[in-house]
Amino acid sequence: MINFRFVLLKNHQAWWFFILTFFSSQVYAENLYEVFSYVAQNHPKLKIAVQDEYIAQAQKDQAFAGFLPRVDATSKMNRSDNNLDYEKYQMELRQPLFDLNTWFVNDRQYYNQKKVALEKRLVRDQLILEVARIFTEGLIAKQNISLSQEQKAQSEMLLNKSELSSRLGAGSDLDIQRAKSELYLNIADVIGAKNRYQLSVLNLSRLANRPIQGLTVIQTDDSDLNRMPKEAPINDVFDHYWTLTLENSHEIKKELAEINMNQSDIQSRRSQYWPRIDVVGSMVKQENHGVVNDELKYSEDTNVAVELTWNLFQGFKTNAEVDEQKSNLQKTEYSNENQRLDFKQKIQQLVSEIYNNQQQYFALKNSIQYREKSYEMATRKWELGMEELINVQQEKVDLFDTKRQAIELNYTTWLRYLELRSVAGILELDDLKAMTSSLADVDLRSW
Repeated sequence: MINFRFVLLKNHQAWWFFILTFFSSQVYAENLYEVFSYVAQNHPKLKIAVQDEYIAQAQKDQAFAGFLPRVDATSKMNRSDNNLDYEKYQMELRQPLFDLNTWFVNDRQYYNQKKVALEKRLVRDQLILEVARIFTEGLIAKQNISLSQEQKAQSEMLLNKSELSSRLGAGSDLDIQRAKSELYLNIADVIGAKNRYQLSVLNLSRLANRPIQGLTVIQTDDSDLNRMPKEAPINDVFDHYWTLTLENSHEIKKELAEINMNQSDIQSRRSQYWPRIDVVGSMVKQENHGVVNDELKYSEDTNVAVELTWNLFQGFKTNAEVDEQKSNLQKTEYSNENQRLDFKQKIQQLVSEIYNNQQQYFALKNSIQYREKSYEMATRKWELGMEELINVQQEKVDLFDTKRQAIELNYTTWLRYLELRSVAGILELDDLKAMTSSLADVDLRSW
């Protein structure tokens, strides 16, 4: 008990939020779309991604400045013992006419801006999947609460009937002990499911940086349980999603942007082989002191010149820089190739898993129908003294375990569906609105 209190004191804010959430008289539920909208507003990862976009835009503006004229104004005042004091004022304007490096630096910053925007989208998708994972755990726990409470009620019913049979001389103390043991196991299941649910709510509140009061569970399933799903054309579906991935994947687009940046870096280093040409205009005004002749006392000069700068030899530095950037380009291309192989394997795995889960889901839903009938028949036989209580309890356990499997399969498959759309680069916020519907609604062929 001492350790427990110590933990509560260390985490008093989370504990008080748990109490307020659990016992609040104004509890309202929120769906996945609403929860993520809070996360998108408050999570620091997205705020950092937004600032990275501002930085990339500022870097692009800095690079574009290389095309614009540069104006410098200088002044110089000289004082000496030989009476040759003067003040000199100069203004110079320099306009680049030919500078390949400026073009390629701007090209690089253009692709860098695209890369940063894709990184922001990837951060958003990663947060969506993280929120969806926690939300899914909460949905499973919430439905398990209902199942555990229903199972607990069934155990209480069996216990009452066992005690009644014992009093009438038709039952045994062993049946009563078994019924009590099963009842307390169900009570423990209820407590565990509630704790898992509250932990999910707390984790979502942490991500959203605001209290989340509850999670919406829509328990609708209009699927035809007597119709088993047809054999899935997995190869066709895989080809479709692979095509979508090549066209839309943010990771692949990011790698392509990095390849373009590397190519721009190579051209930027090669531009050192070429001259730079500037137009330079200047205006100089000077006033000399200690000079008797007025013609020498004041002087002004204005000139315009074309300036060519050419680095003829830099100790093979440019060659080394070009070779370095070529190696960087090769490395990025290999990384892009490896990324595609990983995505291909991931899509194959997700498509296969979703289809297999759908078939299992239909089978489990049909199994539940028959297990309910089997449990009902076993209960009646036990009441008539034709069946042992332990067999009735096993029927009950099998029934509720099958229901739990169907629930978990339903929501984890929805999570895999979101992962598939994320890998393909087509995950949108509207996909979150359907998260709490039936697994039967997942149709990979609806293109």
